[in-house]
Amino acid sequence: MRSWLLCVILLIWSNSLFSWGFKPHRIINKHAVLLLPTPLFDFFKKHIEYISSHSTEPDQRRYIDSNEAPKHYIDIEFFIGIDSIPIFYKAANSKWGEDLLNNHGSVPWTVYFTIHKLKTAFIEQNAELILKHSAELGHYVADLHVPLHTTKNYNGQLTNQHGIHKLWETEVAELYHEYPFLPNEISYLENPMDSIWKWMWESHNQVNNVMECEIKCRKNEGFIITKSYHQNQKGLMSIKNTVNFIKDYENCLRLKVYKRMEESIQHVASCIYTSWILAGQPTLPNSEEISELPIRRINESINFHEHGSCHH
Repeated sequence: MRSWLLCVILLIWSNSLFSWGFKPHRIINKHAVLLLPTPLFDFFKKHIEYISSHSTEPDQRRYIDSNEAPKHYIDIEFFIGIDSIPIFYKAANSKWGEDLLNNHGSVPWTVYFTIHKLKTAFIEQNAELILKHSAELGHYVADLHVPLHTTKNYNGQLTNQHGIHKLWETEVAELYHEYPFLPNEISYLENPMDSIWKWMWESHNQVNNVMECEIKCRKNEGFIITKSYHQNQKGLMSIKNTVNFIKDYENCLRLKVYKRMEESIQHVASCIYTSWILAGQPTLPNSEEISELPIRRINESINFHEHGSCHH
């Protein structure tokens, strides 16, 4: 009982440890559909709202599935400290074991597995699974593009920068909800696993800048208050950074959050396209309406990105 109560308190008062935020995830998935070539675009445009709204399914599932959390991150410093990293899951699992991978994250392999789940759904011409795996693939690919999802210091807890997770991927990202995204053209991924790890390293290489800009902006603000209390529609209170501080931080980053969103859009679309090519470019199902998938949905009136999480 006490453990449950503690988790509820943390959900209400702590900063977010989830990915991007509901709005940015939906933006990424929606724009990815717009990049798809015919005939993929013809199929997905009918269900663009479905792909967008279901983009948050994996985050919601973390509260009811204990195996879900590691799929969203990787503590890459831990693996660097051990030895060279086998890029394929079977080799990594053989070397380190499933427990260690669950403790330190598996997002690169999750992206790879989801690409192949989508490939199977294309082969079987299963419209519901095509949409389910496409929406979730978009989520995991986007998570891979978040620098703080590649480090053990994922919320600044090791450097006294608690709350930087929500600052980067939700508060700054939501500034771009009306920006005109202009991602590069999509491409077929000749070696999907190589591309996935390349995206991961591009994210991790930004970790120092993510941290240093936060320190710099806090110092620049001096005595000015940089956080304030916020009450949502349900009356729950949380601590948020002020708008001025969020914009100062964004200026320091020089649109790096925006670029990671733009690259996420391109790479989500490339992954969907690649899955279809790997499936042999099958004819797409002729389905005008897709029923709700049999997945337990958690009420979105709870804003997870304000209230945080009890785990990584």
